[in-house]
Amino acid sequence: MSGLRVLGHYVSQPTRAVLWTLRMKNVPFEFEKVDPVAGETRNEEFYKISPSGLIPVISDGGFYLSESHAILVYLSEKHGWTDLYPTNPQERARVNEYLHWHHSNMRRCSSRLFLPTLQATLGARPFPDDARAASEKAVHKVLSVFDQRFLSRSEFLAGAHVTLADLSAYCELDQIKYCQLLDLAPYTRLQRWMDTLAALPHHDDVRKSLFRLAKLVQEKPKASL
Repeated sequence: MSGLRVLGHYVSQPTRAVLWTLRMKNVPFEFEKVDPVAGETRNEEFYKISPSGLIPVISDGGFYLSESHAILVYLSEKHGWTDLYPTNPQERARVNEYLHWHHSNMRRCSSRLFLPTLQATLGARPFPDDARAASEKAVHKVLSVFDQRFLSRSEFLAGAHVTLADLSAYCELDQIKYCQLLDLAPYTRLQRWMDTLAALPHHDDVRKSLFRLAKLVQEKPKASL
């Protein structure tokens, strides 16, 4: 079992963060599409390699690892990507600070807005106006903290250059932007930061599925969701 294999889906935000990082660092890998919507993550065989039943998962020469942040840290330490995961204790602490905050905060972009919109777009379940309004309020609260506190300290989340923190955060916010799920105009720092991240190599390459999905979302009238 030689080489690196990534199991996931390009519409999955954490998967996208891993794939984008690998593409930018020119690391060869084999991609295996796993579709959670089709139930492909909810079986005993998959639970053996991902205890939570979530994607992405990597196999590195037969060593399986789940959880995107654990994967990104592992790859950074293995390949010596000190630009993305600094060795300076304080700089690394800033990266870790954001990565821990991310799970219970920025992931609301997916759980509260993107996923319900996706389900409604696919006809799985409606996304009523009152539920949408509550979700938008919850996500706005997160974005306010991100814009006014995290991005007020430095140009990027952990200092003067892009790190794992930025790549992970952006892969939550890109879906909000391209699917037009929320007005981002009030967040000036966030918008400048996103424009900078969008100019990084392979940005569009790993978002082809997201762009197609965004088109479907935009074509479906909000009232019908």
